[in-house]
Amino acid sequence: LGMLLELKTANVAYACTAIHHGLIDGGSKAVSLDSIAMIATNNQWDDAVQLWRTSTRTNKQQQQIQFRVTCYRQGHHVFQSTECARALGSGVVGRYKWKVNLYYPDLEVYLRIIGNDVICGVRLYDHH
Repeated sequence: LGMLLELKTANVAYACTAIHHGLIDGGSKAVSLDSIAMIATNNQWDDAVQLWRTSTRTNKQQQQIQFRVTCYRQGHHVFQSTECARALGSGVVGRYKWKVNLYYPDLEVYLRIIGNDVICGVRLYDHH
């Protein structure tokens, strides 16, 4: 992580929490959104959140963290990006009890959907 933070060419870095191939099967909206919400239950989240804590040097207690989910989609889907962000956000709230803050979050969760594949991560830092 230390070497990553020293890079001068990287603008943004993410800790990956999930990569799912074929998660979105083209079925119903409800099933797809439930699958997205379940991403918050995998065990890689704890490691990613710890990396975020280290990279941002935050000392906030778990219940004080405010977050948002940013979703980008590519392809045709039966749902909107905001619906995906809301679904994953509800899963994160259920797991961590964090508060949602769309404008000034402490932590940003990144959700990328390309066709039927899903990539999810936690933004570690942003050098702009």
